[in-house]
Amino acid sequence: MYDLTAEGPRYRSKATRHGRAWREVAGEHADHRGSTYPEGTEWRSGNVMWRVERLSNSDALQRDPALRAVLEGMRELAERHGEGNVRLVVWFDS
Repeated sequence: MYDLTAEGPRYRSKATRHGRAWREVAGEHADHRGSTYPEGTEWRSGNVMWRVERLSNSDALQRDPALRAVLEGMRELAERHGEGNVRLVVWFDS
């Protein structure tokens, strides 16, 4: 999700959960996961823009400081206890 500013689009956050504003622009039956839309598809409303983007690993790490902190913590644990002794278990609710 981007804020549209005089200087151009400014990244605000990833929009993993699309809210009412996006549904009003994209339509009630729009694919909320975005997987059926080609990369670059955009929806605009006022000063907000949603865009389908496929992020690389490095893009995700640059944009998400919390994820970067988790992975850095895992790296430190692996150095201390060995790579085979560190695991990250996640749950995706979608």
